[in-house]
Amino acid sequence: MKKFTYLLVAGLFSLVMQGVKAQTSPKRSCPTFELMEKHFQEDPSARARYASTQQALEAQLRGNPQARTQATITIPVVVHILLSSANQSLVTDAIV
Repeated sequence: MKKFTYLLVAGLFSLVMQGVKAQTSPKRSCPTFELMEKHFQEDPSARARYASTQQALEAQLRGNPQARTQATITIPVVVHILLSSANQSLVTDAIV
């Protein structure tokens, strides 16, 4: 019985500590710009190639206004709600 109680307490403590760790860990953001800047520092000609590509794309879009779409684009998204079945009714489509 003592072993079971010890394991139960240790398991609960572990779960609580994981929750605390998850709440205090910093949010991860997209590193694209940092990686681009690092690449530009390693290869100085890359910045010039990137700029010329951007200018060419902008010129193409200015020359061909039809290239931009005015249509509504639907992106399918799936959201998983991890709650007990009794609490799932509390989360509506509007909230999601």
